[in-house]
Amino acid sequence: MIGMRPFISSDAKNTQHPINVIVCTTASPNITMKCHGVLEILSLLLVIRRVEPYRPLVMIHGVTSNYQAFDTIVEYVEWTLPGLLTFPIDAFNDDSSYVDLDIQVNVFSKRVEEITRQYGPITLLGYSQGGVIARAVVEKSSNPNITTLISLSSPTAGQYGIPPGDDIAFPGQTKEDIYKDCYNLAGQIISVCDYWNDPEHQTLYLEKNHFLPKYNNLVPHRHAQTFKANFASLQQLVLVGGPDDETIMPWQSAQFGFYDENLDIIPYNQQVYYLNDSFGLQTLDREGRIAFCTHEGISHGEWVRSPSVFAECILPWLF
Repeated sequence: MIGMRPFISSDAKNTQHPINVIVCTTASPNITMKCHGVLEILSLLLVIRRVEPYRPLVMIHGVTSNYQAFDTIVEYVEWTLPGLLTFPIDAFNDDSSYVDLDIQVNVFSKRVEEITRQYGPITLLGYSQGGVIARAVVEKSSNPNITTLISLSSPTAGQYGIPPGDDIAFPGQTKEDIYKDCYNLAGQIISVCDYWNDPEHQTLYLEKNHFLPKYNNLVPHRHAQTFKANFASLQQLVLVGGPDDETIMPWQSAQFGFYDENLDIIPYNQQVYYLNDSFGLQTLDREGRIAFCTHEGISHGEWVRSPSVFAECILPWLF
């Protein structure tokens, strides 16, 4: 079933939940400083929330996952921002998450449009593969009510590596061989192939991958200017990732960095799509509308559960 599950946060007394204690007593002075600032802002927001309602938070899950992956984030929102609606979109759950991303983007775009038609401006959060989908939703849907995009440990620049113990999609394969399975018509109906970016086979990647090169505007297509205009219209882009993720490879892909042909990491602002401003990334950066949130010590599954990640990388952009 494809649908949406709205959550309405609980009473303001729940802001005293231990999430505040956990975050505020962390050993990191930077996090403590940010936490105190956030709580001061929240005190003000709790007073004025009936006058200035929060933007709903809409969430898209990753591969082999489902909408319930966001249960902890929903609870954190309930404890810290009473009154904020959360919508983990119930679509393409579990094994269905391997469906061709073009199909998924169309469905998720419609679900997002339904929410914005009823509630107005939103924050859109995509986790893991969901971040790739969310970014494509922004570019393709021409929905001006998507004001903020939070990309939570997502392979924004592509994936080149097999996570430890994960051989579901390509059992027995090595990363050097996966391009043979992905860069053809049969492979392109598998979601993970749609953002498989082999740095040693870039010609094939550009010719045969029908998804990520298109949304990076690295190949000609008739919607290129629309994609760029829509992405550049974001009020805020938040790129979240960290070196201990162990699933997104390289982890810098979460912030639009990636390998070159020698497997050296090239940062986001030296990538061709940035230098040419092909889809608007440079525009956002130049105008100060990109926030980078880098966390050490967070494994891939913890991004949606960690209180410090929520406090630093999600909460500040929800109001």
